[in-house]
Amino acid sequence: MSQSSVDLVAMREFASFLARRSKEIGERSSMAKRSVQELSVFWSDAKFREFNEIFKAVSDDLDVFLEVTEKYRKYLNEKVMLGEKFLRR
Repeated sequence: MSQSSVDLVAMREFASFLARRSKEIGERSSMAKRSVQELSVFWSDAKFREFNEIFKAVSDDLDVFLEVTEKYRKYLNEKVMLGEKFLRR
C-alpha cells in the first residue's frame, strides 16, 4: 500500500481559499452579466453581437470552472476530515 504525506492545515486553508475566491468570482461574473445585459439596450450593432457571443462563451466556461472548483473544495474538505479522523485513532 502506498503512503502519502499531506498537510491537513494547508489543505483546509486552500479549500477555504477556493471557497472565498470562487464566491468572489461568481459575484463578479454575475455583475458582468448584468452589465452586458444592460449594455445591450444601448449597443446593438454587429460588434456588440460579436462581443456578446464571445462574452457568453467565456462566461459559460467560467461557470464550468466554478462548478469544478466547488467539487475540488468539497473533496479537499472530505480528505481533511478523513485525515483528522485517522489522527484521532
